[in-house]
Amino acid sequence: MGREFTGESAFVDAYSEYFDVVYREALRYSGNHHVAEEIAQDAFFMAYVQNGNESKQQIKAWMLMLAKYRAMNYIRDHKREVSLEEITMSEDEYPDALVDDSSEEYVIAMLKEQGFRKLGIDIFRELYQKKARWYQAVTLVYYVDMPQKEAAKQMGVTLYALEGMLKRARKWMIKRYKDEYDRLHNT
Repeated sequence: MGREFTGESAFVDAYSEYFDVVYREALRYSGNHHVAEEIAQDAFFMAYVQNGNESKQQIKAWMLMLAKYRAMNYIRDHKREVSLEEITMSEDEYPDALVDDSSEEYVIAMLKEQGFRKLGIDIFRELYQKKARWYQAVTLVYYVDMPQKEAAKQMGVTLYALEGMLKRARKWMIKRYKDEYDRLHNT
């Protein structure tokens, strides 16, 4: 089955066709409209970055799975979060640690974060070009946060084979991007 989503117009068609389904799946698991929108958009971003040879059905299944796991991870990670409305501090009671007069530090931190974000996109794009199976393994285990046993089953490989793929992918990423990562980290 050749590429069914090629070019920008095909991606727009896929977005129109699948966004509601992916959004509803994320909403079903997260229970939050805003979180579901973010997850659906993220799923399409990942599909756009991947831009592989998968069929439309494979892409749909992958995005639904991504939406499910991202929503479940969101619930797990945010179940102890306290909303701002629940915090009752008068204006005089703000600790000095929360007040930062240095906008320069903020800008530097923001630029550093953008650099890491770009590096991450570059790593994933090149990883996919290098070895699509490594990309799939890394995405399922580290990005979607799927248990390794389930990821191995999803990929149709043994747990041992998945662990080997992850190890080789990590080794390749470190060899290829260590200097750039260190440069960003130390700036």
